[in-house]
Formats: sequence, structure tokens, C-alpha cells
Amino acid sequence: MILTITEVSSESSKPRRLFLRPGARASIGRTEWADWPIHHDQSMAAVHFEVACQMDDCSIRALGDDPIRINGAPVSCASIFDGDQILAGNSSFTINITDARTCRKSLHSPPMVTEPPCGRNRSHWMADVAASRIIGWVSLAESLEALVANTTTILEAVDRLSGSIKPDAEKLAAALRVVAYALPVQEGVQWALDCFDAMDAQSQDQLDSVAIESARAWLESKNSESIERARMAAERCESTSSAKWIAQAVAWSVGCQQESETTDAHTDDENQSADTPVWLIQRIDTHRRTASAIAACVLVLSLVGDASTVDVRARQFLQSATPRFQSLIASGT
Repeated sequence: MILTITEVSSESSKPRRLFLRPGARASIGRTEWADWPIHHDQSMAAVHFEVACQMDDCSIRALGDDPIRINGAPVSCASIFDGDQILAGNSSFTINITDARTCRKSLHSPPMVTEPPCGRNRSHWMADVAASRIIGWVSLAESLEALVANTTTILEAVDRLSGSIKPDAEKLAAALRVVAYALPVQEGVQWALDCFDAMDAQSQDQLDSVAIESARAWLESKNSESIERARMAAERCESTSSAKWIAQAVAWSVGCQQESETTDAHTDDENQSADTPVWLIQRIDTHRRTASAIAACVLVLSLVGDASTVDVRARQFLQSATPRFQSLIASGT
């Protein structure tokens, strides 16, 4: 069985598709927290719904209070069949299933509505997904992996790493990296700029100023010109400059911000599932590169100045990120 989801309301001239095989699932929403981001639809939740494919059934599940409709009927959790029409936000999707047993169902048949298997709302789900995926992306020492192994949210993991009375530098650095990888790209760049501004750098040279301004310009426009400007600025800065890494994050963000139009291919890479589309692997890789640049920026900033206050600065940066997580989770933005 192959489950194919086609975005029929896409702004792109070429329809975008997502393919799932038995045992695979994917989330769809407006932000990078979703496996398949639909950036242009501001009516969608950050992570709006999830689709899953099994050997004998395909299903859809809302990941919060925002509605989804199958053939016009509102649902929270339901089986889906070949020909079904899905509406989420202002985006429409068509379901195709290449299995004769499910294809016999009429697209006019009412969906089999059931309650979600668990009572979590979108906020809890988003936090759980962030923890389970992001912590795996951050290469932590074995002792630190054990420390956060049973955490369910990013904030809980950060608290474990930084919450002791006197955490060592390794734990604080790990906490900063976890935050950098967990924040969506735009929020991550803004967080890095906030940390930079908090340092009130007095000796910022002209190249650093250009790099910082290129990142601010990208936050305003997010167009190809601002990305190219950031790339050029990053190349001119020293590798020890925090400004370089903010600009580098913007330069590497293009894969996270631009939507892929070719989602037909799959990969046989031994490190990825054969069911994972190439576009999704590339998007994840791009996010990880961008996050690594954001982490480098904040780590460099934490080491600037008096060495005896490194832990104070690291805690300050971590505290400035907490409201961002709380706001994102609470509002679903």
C-alpha cells in the first residue's frame, strides 16, 4: 500500500506530494516543526494534523483544536480512503491509496470518526515531538544523553542540563545547543540576535555590523536577495566572530524557508528510512546546518568577556529563549 497526499491548493505550478508506505507517518502544518511545512497558509496551525499509513488502513488525526475536514465533514481522527478530500486551514489535499481493498470505498462514504488515541492537545504534542527528535540531532556526550534520556519536552531537557546549582560548562553549552536546534529557523535567528544585542558589543567592526544587519534584513523580507547578502557577509567575517555565524545561519536557511516542488523521490540512504522523501531529508539536513550556526553564534557570545561570568551569560541566554518556547507552544505559531 502506498498513501499519496497531494496539495491541490499549492501556490506552486507543480503539485507537491507526500508519499507514505506502511508503518510511516508524517505531520503537516505551517512551520518547520511539521514534517511537511505549508508556509504560505497562515490559517494552518504550526503542526495541524498527522497522517499515517498501515498495512490495512490509513488514517488522519488532528493535533490540536484546529479543525480538519474530510469530504466536508469535520473530524478529529478518522480512517481515510482513496479519493478523499482533506481541508485544513485554507489548504486542500487529495488522498490516493494504491490498494484495491481501500480503493473500493467511495469518496462519498462518511468517514469513520473515532476519538484520538490520546488526549494530548497540540501544545503537548509539539513539545514531545521536539524533544524526541531534536535531542537526537544534538550530539551529546553519553553522560548528558543519560541525563535527558527520559525527558518529554525541550524545556524539561534544558532544565535538566542547566538546572543544577552549579552546572559545569559542558552542561550549559549542551543546553544552549539543544535550544538552537529546537527553535524554528526564524525564531532561532531572532534569539541569536537578541543574545548579540544583550552583550552590547563595543568593539564591533564594520564587517560584523554588515553581517548583523543582513540577518535583521532577512527577518524582515526573507527573500533571496537578503539570503545572498547574508552569505557574502558571512564569508567576509572571521570564524571566531559571532556575527559571522548569525549571517551563516541565514545563508543556510534557504532549504528551510523555500518549499520543495519535487517530492516524488525516495532514498535508500542507510541512515534514513526508505520511506522518507528526499525533500524531507534535505529539509532536516538544512535545519541542522542552520541550527549548528545558531549554536556556534550563541556559544561564542557566551565566551566573550570575563571568563568567570561565562555561566551567568549562558543562563541569561537560556532564560531569554524560554518565553519563545512558551509563546510558540501556547499559540501554535
